[in-house]
Amino acid sequence: MLKQSQEIRAIVVGASEERLDGAVRKNLTMIREMKAMEKKRMELLPTVAEELGLKQSGPALTDIINRLSPKERSIMQALQNELKAGFIELSELNADNQELISEHLDYAEVVLDYLAAEDDPLNNFYGNDGNAAPDGTRAAAFFDTDA
Repeated sequence: MLKQSQEIRAIVVGASEERLDGAVRKNLTMIREMKAMEKKRMELLPTVAEELGLKQSGPALTDIINRLSPKERSIMQALQNELKAGFIELSELNADNQELISEHLDYAEVVLDYLAAEDDPLNNFYGNDGNAAPDGTRAAAFFDTDA
């Protein structure tokens, strides 16, 4: 997922709609696979808890790690830390990607408003007396949208 989000960032910055669509579809597939794995994990959790002598039907990963040998515990804690760091980085990348996409859409909207809007949003719509300027004095858009 982290690699996918990095790819999405590169695509957004490069403005490739086709690649972005493909990357987003791949992300959705990965999310479905992760959801299926989580469902399987939840099904196995009561069995794991019973085998480890834990009373809970859904022990936390830390509860399971604490039951391991020191060597296994060290390996699992390293994996847990790596996974946590990956999720933090993934969250940050997704926030950046969302901001980039939003800025890109905002920019496109401003350009479209400038080129094709009935009234130029950058024009001053007020006269010297503080009242609204007459329609004929407003600046026209780059393209005539009344035609």
